[in-house]
Amino acid sequence: MRFPSFVFAFALAVFAVGMSSCSTVPQPPNVSGNWQWVCCGGEYSGNMRLTQLSDGQISGTMHGRGVINEVSGNIKGRYVYLLRKMGPNQQDYYLTLSPNGKKMTGQLRGVRDKLAGMDFEAKRD
Repeated sequence: MRFPSFVFAFALAVFAVGMSSCSTVPQPPNVSGNWQWVCCGGEYSGNMRLTQLSDGQISGTMHGRGVINEVSGNIKGRYVYLLRKMGPNQQDYYLTLSPNGKKMTGQLRGVRDKLAGMDFEAKRD
């Protein structure tokens, strides 16, 4: 059975419109806001304020033990990377954001208390 050419053209147009709506790239979850963190087996804790741009770049501050440090990083999917500058030293945080976006967990690398762990967790309401 042969279909008239206008039926084929219509079906092709519907398919093309459907495909164009499928090609949108999902936006990463947003981590902007206030977070309470704990690390190193509970040895250290504090809070941080993060701001996330539409391209996934993150900036903010991390507060703990009376010290405030600048942080920067990015988010790709549910994976968050943060860099904390502490004078000439730094810490790298490799974190995973929970599906509901309310918790980040992972590890830190860099200058740290060698007697404490490397675990890190941050939560928000």
